[in-house]
Amino acid sequence: MFDRKKAKSIAKARLSINYWIFSAACFLAIFFGVEYTFSMESLSGWIDNTPGYVSQIQNGKMPMDALAPFHHSAFDVLGEIINGNAEKGKKISDEILRENQNSSDHVILEKVELGRKDGVFATIANAVSSGSPFITVYIGLKSMVGSDNIAMALFIIIAILIIFVVWALVVNSYRVVYRRIFLEGYLYDRVQIKTFVHFIRVRKYLKITLTMLVYIGLKILWALTIVGGVIKHFSFFLTPYIVAENPDISPMTAITLSRDMMNGHKMECFKLWLSFIGWYILETITLGISGVVYSNAYREACFTVYYVHIRALAKEKGIKNTELLNDDYLYKKAEESDLAAIYSDYGRSANIADKKLPGNKVWRFFANVFGVVPVYSKTEEEYFRYNLRKTKGNMYKKIISGSMYPGRLNPIPEKQKDSRLESLNYRRHYSICSLIILFFMFAFIGWAWEVVFHLVSEGRFVNRGMLHGPVIPIYGSGGIMALIFLNKLRHKPVLCFGVSMLVCGVMEYTTGALVEHFTGQRWWDYSGYFLNINGLVCAEGLFVFGIGCMITVYLAAPLTDNLLRKIRLKYLLPVCIGLMVLFTADMIYSKFVPNGGAGINDFKTAYIDHYETEL
Repeated sequence: MFDRKKAKSIAKARLSINYWIFSAACFLAIFFGVEYTFSMESLSGWIDNTPGYVSQIQNGKMPMDALAPFHHSAFDVLGEIINGNAEKGKKISDEILRENQNSSDHVILEKVELGRKDGVFATIANAVSSGSPFITVYIGLKSMVGSDNIAMALFIIIAILIIFVVWALVVNSYRVVYRRIFLEGYLYDRVQIKTFVHFIRVRKYLKITLTMLVYIGLKILWALTIVGGVIKHFSFFLTPYIVAENPDISPMTAITLSRDMMNGHKMECFKLWLSFIGWYILETITLGISGVVYSNAYREACFTVYYVHIRALAKEKGIKNTELLNDDYLYKKAEESDLAAIYSDYGRSANIADKKLPGNKVWRFFANVFGVVPVYSKTEEEYFRYNLRKTKGNMYKKIISGSMYPGRLNPIPEKQKDSRLESLNYRRHYSICSLIILFFMFAFIGWAWEVVFHLVSEGRFVNRGMLHGPVIPIYGSGGIMALIFLNKLRHKPVLCFGVSMLVCGVMEYTTGALVEHFTGQRWWDYSGYFLNINGLVCAEGLFVFGIGCMITVYLAAPLTDNLLRKIRLKYLLPVCIGLMVLFTADMIYSKFVPNGGAGINDFKTAYIDHYETEL
């Protein structure tokens, strides 16, 4: 007999332990439109009807024709093309694009602009909402085949194929992916981020895609019978869980096994679903927010407990093919002796003696807090290698303690991590010389990025930045700040990503505001970019900074540092001193002779013209 009260108690306990990854898994399910779509629809409806937006229209701050883009959509453009009215579709697309670019009012906060004029985010958003890619593809096909009818046929076929492939590979298959997250979280206190790509690691992603296609196809066919659709919904209910446990199972075997396991339990499952009616009502009242922050993950955790219960009953009854449900370590923890044997390479690093940080008390403080040491010495190199072994040892202890799923005991072995990547261990200290070289490397890459971007977008070379040399210090400073100030967060990539965006955003906004205050000049302007604040920072820039910090912390800096560790100090130190002398001289010179080619005149002129227009 299934005890709903006990199941919900277990679900709440598991959710409290794995809250963040459970919530993230459910949020992605909402985002992809797989499950819990009510939450997204409610939130979207609230945003579209936000009082701030409506009040600006009512107060005359935003004209009613600002809503013009919402009269048409990309689907209208697609419809016109399919109906043979490509020219009309292009006019609609151009109208939506023009309106989007002009609608840059402050609709959330007084100083936050949802710009749709400039930047990659705006370009993507405008392209998607205006349907311009449809026009581009159609025109390209027509130019190749020279016939409207053939181009139309090819366009429809390609569009259907793209939509179907994306839906099958991403949306529909995610039904299994996020169930795997909850299955591992049923027993273990630490579910790794890499579980999201578990089926890629075991090389079974295409297999689960095929199974889910058959699963959803049968559900659609049964739904045509109305009553049969409801019954088969609960009859096939366990299929995604079965595939999440054993992705190598054949499609019809998985579906048949679900049907056999649910025989006599469909009403029980319906009652469990119905028991969440209070949460559904709360979601309605809170416009879906309660579902996003809690109840969606809570329900899924509870249904996971239900699957475990039905699985155990099916095993007891000896239902046919239950032997294929063979990932036993999802439900029971392995013996330490078994884990020690299969993780012997990690186990050798588990009991290594603690090694004291090299250097005096002051330098130990900097090494521990900021990850900075004066130079690379023999003791520091020993400590670096000790950290590599310690990382493996810590992983071993988590597995041995039973807090993490033992991937090596999976019936389908995962692809093992390339041993060469271990040398890129981010748990390291950087010497002062290494940080100096990294600063100039990041500053040069930032300069090169902006020069190339300007060259491509405007067709001319512009020496970007405040200095005459090929460096932009803010990029170098951002990279070094990511290394030293996020030192304690390196072992938490998601948190590190969020904090890096925040730190870089504060630094960019503060720098821009101070430069404008003291010089009266604006060196960059994000007005017109999506979600910008006073034109000094924007969502697109912060996202790029966050990605850049991730690449810096986990790839670029460790890789460069590995090379620098091989260079003797007597050769590296003169290079660092030379770079610092040239950089200082450039800063002094640029103070009295500003970089005339930095593009500041372009920004300054545009900035002044913008405010003259406003006035």
